[in-house]
Amino acid sequence: MNFPIRLSSIEKEGVFRSSKWLKHAVLLSVEELSSFFSVLGSYFLIPSSGLVSEKNWNVDFKDFQRQYSLYLDWMEDKTILPPPEMRRFFSLMLSVSLDIFYAIPIAPDKLAIKPTRPVIQIQMYHCFFSSFDHQIRSMATSQDSFGWGIQIAYPQVYEDPKTHQFSKVLLDEGFPNSKPFKEMVSWLRKNTQPVPLQEGDGRSYAPFRIGKNSLEKRETHKGLQKILSSGVKICGA
Repeated sequence: MNFPIRLSSIEKEGVFRSSKWLKHAVLLSVEELSSFFSVLGSYFLIPSSGLVSEKNWNVDFKDFQRQYSLYLDWMEDKTILPPPEMRRFFSLMLSVSLDIFYAIPIAPDKLAIKPTRPVIQIQMYHCFFSSFDHQIRSMATSQDSFGWGIQIAYPQVYEDPKTHQFSKVLLDEGFPNSKPFKEMVSWLRKNTQPVPLQEGDGRSYAPFRIGKNSLEKRETHKGLQKILSSGVKICGA
């Protein structure tokens, strides 16, 4: 198979700009993860950072699933973040079309792949509980940070780098990943639930969800158990 992504440069394509990202963080089992991605049909997972080669430019879902299984084991064994190499693996761009990408040659058989239109961003979700204001800080790194599954994100506003016109991404059929993102969010609403927390007389919801078939992981997740040891409770648990 020939390398399927066209070659270009930032000078020709312009700088990608988008804003008002919708973000959903969730902890799923390996089986739930497969169901979650199955709503997409065919798609591509491409590293969002670092360099790739013409023969190894995308991530196969089976590899993604294997790494996710190792990540689940880590969360049940450690209260801290996984090592950088594991975190980097989950920094991916998901798209149902390769037409919105271009590749920049960097070195012999080394390329950087960039999007020209919005992609569904996948990251390892992590957070920590702030003892200062008693809030969970999403995607913030500290010595107390821990992982909680993955986060998908998608922008609501896109600026064309050449015309500088703004588009409402979710309402414009010209963006191929809008429908897939909506389908993923719909799956999350049906198959996951929020994590309600209580401290004293106050009650709030954590900024992440959990699969309905993974509720037992609340008892084995070392990072969450560390929060609970500080006096916070899971409502109804």
